[in-house]
Amino acid sequence: GLPKGCVHFNRTINDLGSDKMRPTIDGVVYDAVIIADGGWSSLRRYVNGNKEPEYSGYVIWRAKVALQHLSGFRGEGAYNSGKYFVIALNVPTCDGEHFVMGGVAIETPENEVIRPVEGASRHTEITESTTLPDWFMPFIHRHFAHHADGEIVRWLETCTTKGKITPQPLFEFMAEDVVAGRILLMGDAAHMASPRTAAGAHTGILDAVALMEAFKEYRGLDNIDKAIKAYESGGKLRAEQLYKRSKEVSKPLLSTDKRGEL
Repeated sequence: GLPKGCVHFNRTINDLGSDKMRPTIDGVVYDAVIIADGGWSSLRRYVNGNKEPEYSGYVIWRAKVALQHLSGFRGEGAYNSGKYFVIALNVPTCDGEHFVMGGVAIETPENEVIRPVEGASRHTEITESTTLPDWFMPFIHRHFAHHADGEIVRWLETCTTKGKITPQPLFEFMAEDVVAGRILLMGDAAHMASPRTAAGAHTGILDAVALMEAFKEYRGLDNIDKAIKAYESGGKLRAEQLYKRSKEVSKPLLSTDKRGEL
């Protein structure tokens, strides 16, 4: 395990100094810095300048309700209605509860979404509003009432009274570089993709494994730059491949009219 005292929680880091070969935090120079602060990274600028995530063109309306409120639910699965997509999953939790969770992907103009601020978590920073727009449930009835014998409609209607439905605009990002001096990007800070890829967290794990293997091959402080170089090419390739895959799986959800008929 890690030596005692080397992990510090509840720390905010806003600056790494001016020398990328000598990253500095609060006056202390470090051998290297790994930036893994998420898709809305506040430190990624040290590697990728001002490049920001791109809006994908659609919003996922995330839905969640306890299974106890959906007796006999039989709608688990993924369904398409034209360019619209919904997925419902039975998700157990570590405390023994079960939820029906998922989401509805709906193409939405960018001027109707709220862009997260720098430093936000894309998993929790969705929106403060919990009021569904008037068009939402009629839209669900129109497009998904014929799926799973009406179970998708029942699930989402139950979410409105016993659970929650919250919109999350989807953004995508690919780092053009994952290394600058001795500063490295990893995980969502290097690549942010649609959950439809089913590979976002997996790619982040691959980043961690690749960095571990690089430092395993090039051991010692004298070989840090070699280890970082070994990580760099694979890191860029993983970011490129995930971004390409995200664009591919997002394409069926989009049309030239930017919204489609509700």
